[in-house]
Amino acid sequence: MRRAVVSLVLVAATAWLSAAPRPLGAQPADDDERSAVLLRRECVSSLERQEVTLFANGTVRLWNGPPGEETMALGELAPDELETYVRRLREEDLSETERLSRGPEGEWVEGCRVVLRYGVMARWFGPPPRREDLDWQPQGDETFAYRRFDSLSLPLSRIVALVDGMVGRVDRAAGRHTLPPGYRPREGDVLRRGDDVLFRIERRTADKHGWEMQGVEQPLVIYVPEDEIPKLFVELLERR
Repeated sequence: MRRAVVSLVLVAATAWLSAAPRPLGAQPADDDERSAVLLRRECVSSLERQEVTLFANGTVRLWNGPPGEETMALGELAPDELETYVRRLREEDLSETERLSRGPEGEWVEGCRVVLRYGVMARWFGPPPRREDLDWQPQGDETFAYRRFDSLSLPLSRIVALVDGMVGRVDRAAGRHTLPPGYRPREGDVLRRGDDVLFRIERRTADKHGWEMQGVEQPLVIYVPEDEIPKLFVELLERR
């Protein structure tokens, strides 16, 4: 019975923290609103990298910090707010906006790329209303690249402003802890899970694809696939 309860807890935690970082061009699964990406923007310079992702369930995920040292924070949009964001994103006529904008360059000038996934928006929010005054009908994926100080078209500048507004909805305090970049599990490591429960890594599972973990303060034993550990655990507290 205890293992059944632990399994339920693990599934719930996985659902909440399923938004692990992925390359901007990677295609996520779109059959679950928790992982279906509506929009993603990445801005990178030699000093900082920021990635903003909006999911179909209203979660806004922010990765921010020096390249390779980013921390994650999460925010939530209420259903009516999410619908408003999606509506405003789809209202912009981007038919005459250049896909690649070339402005001032430099080591410290951020280069940005925003991906609008109109097909996923249609799947979860229905097709956009047909506008008789426009030939533009958003569909599929559209990608636009620009630099921070470029002169953008008015429609794209409004989309950038919308994304900046999403960033303002993120609770940055929630992302103050993450595992070290490139973390590899090791026996004896003590990790903090997203719900603040502490676990010590005991040993590999028999199939060598996961780890048996023992609760430090609670009599819990869980079995976690190795690739799930960065999704569930947010801080390395102790290493032998």
